[in-house]
Amino acid sequence: MSTPLYVLVAEDSEDDATLLVRHLRRSGYDPSWERVEDEPSMQSALAKRSWDIVISDSSMPRFSAAEALRTLQSAGVDIPFVIVSGTIGEEAAVAAMRAGASDFLLKDKLNRLAPVVERELRESKVRQARRSAEEDLRASEARYRLLFDSSPLPMWVLDAETLAFLAVNNAATLHYGYARDEFAAMTLEDISPPEDGQASRDAATGAAPERRTWKHRRKDGSVITVEITGYDLVFEGRRARLMLANDVTDRIRLEEQLRQSQRGRDPQGRAAGGRSDAPAPAVQPAEGGRAQGARHQRRPRGDGQDAPAHPRRRHRPRLASVQAARRRAGRSGRPGAGHPQPRRQRARRDAHRRQAVDRDRQRDARRGVRA
Repeated sequence: MSTPLYVLVAEDSEDDATLLVRHLRRSGYDPSWERVEDEPSMQSALAKRSWDIVISDSSMPRFSAAEALRTLQSAGVDIPFVIVSGTIGEEAAVAAMRAGASDFLLKDKLNRLAPVVERELRESKVRQARRSAEEDLRASEARYRLLFDSSPLPMWVLDAETLAFLAVNNAATLHYGYARDEFAAMTLEDISPPEDGQASRDAATGAAPERRTWKHRRKDGSVITVEITGYDLVFEGRRARLMLANDVTDRIRLEEQLRQSQRGRDPQGRAAGGRSDAPAPAVQPAEGGRAQGARHQRRPRGDGQDAPAHPRRRHRPRLASVQAARRRAGRSGRPGAGHPQPRRQRARRDAHRRQAVDRDRQRDARRGVRA
């Protein structure tokens, strides 16, 4: 299967251009090509579409390889540029290569054309991939730079060897009081008190343990307590360390105040000079009388056990409670529940029962006589 190839040929001879295209077809390419022979026609062709490669003659009546190369470069197009010439001197070839030409070959050695085109196309793809990666890297650096500058906590990038500030964010300039150019002329030891100089160096190099605090000195001379978090990275080609400082001065002060307040209390939980939280002692009975609350005390029994001062009283159910229970029974839907039946109804019911008992007795008696 032929490989599609878009070729721009700078050649004044139609026959020579056709010969180049024929060699490309024999080598497995399917070229779509256009011939130009001066600068305006080449500019028009470059603006019309994208090309894979430019093949140019070294010398033409109204054009040359050098002019064609400059036209290509001025258009901002990065594609291979190969010179094919019948007679080209060594000095002219070297000058063209230095100017940006990819390769050159003689017209009587066109069997090298296909390998040269294949190699240049491969290198062009590598350059495009590298350029794309660099663009992605620049975009990523811009995003991280935005996050770095917009962080609410002070951040900076230190040289891993000299501890010099390579970059600081806006929060660092506001919190510490130094401008960016002042930070650029300082090292980490310049903002560390003398007693914490070695500790700050250990934090910057990653030798210090995590979850520690360090002292830093601001431009106004005040000393703050910070927690440092650091990460190794490569910054502008040098080994560096990204550091984030969290000011915990207020938190440390509040914790110390809490410890001081707790230390000022005695073992019984009573603050010095304050009221006690311990339970009050029992009230002793007064002379010749009973202590307040004595009626709630338990009297000792004969068997040594304590007995309540007053036995419990049994209360009869109140009438209202009985009536409420009857009303609840009536609402439950049970037959016969609710208010008691009237006296006449009970008497009539009892009479019917007695009559039924009498009939049963008489029937039993008649059966006994017959037997």
